Amino acid sequence: DLYGATVRSRAKLAYNSVAVTYNTNNVPQFGQVNLMFLDYSIGNDLAVSSGDIGLSTNNPAPGQSVDLTALVRNTGELAATNVQVVIYDGNPASGGSLIGSTQTVAGVLSAGSNATVQVTWVVPQTTTNRTIYVVVDPAQAQSDRNRADNTATRSVLAPDLQISDVTVL
Repeated sequence: DLYGATVRSRAKLAYNSVAVTYNTNNVPQFGQVNLMFLDYSIGNDLAVSSGDIGLSTNNPAPGQSVDLTALVRNTGELAATNVQVVIYDGNPASGGSLIGSTQTVAGVLSAGSNATVQVTWVVPQTTTNRTIYVVVDPAQAQSDRNRADNTATRSVLAPDLQISDVTVL
């Protein structure tokens, strides 16, 4: 039996789970019956992950201009509109610098879809690694059931060679 209803932004589902086995004559034998109930909140879930952050040049040099891209995902069941995204050089909570300006995914970002935003970044004159932060919906203007996946980071300019020992002859 299947009884389903959607009430305000919740899906409620009740059904029977029946254990069925087959005897040696391949005749079904019905066993225990369990009433199952699901109460699920339907909502928005905007997300970004570290793997969604890209650079136009994999190993940019200080002073070089590169394009940073971020793939913004709507992993929820409801559409989101005019989603804002900001990209920082460093942790925004600790004084990170905004790269470019706030980007907007204009219009509707349908459930299950994604969109790419892009800014241009001039790599600072430094030899230390930098951490790029991408924050989706920084003003928390959209309803979102999981804000933990609204921020992602990627380290750039990280050394790819490390000298562990030097011998002078």
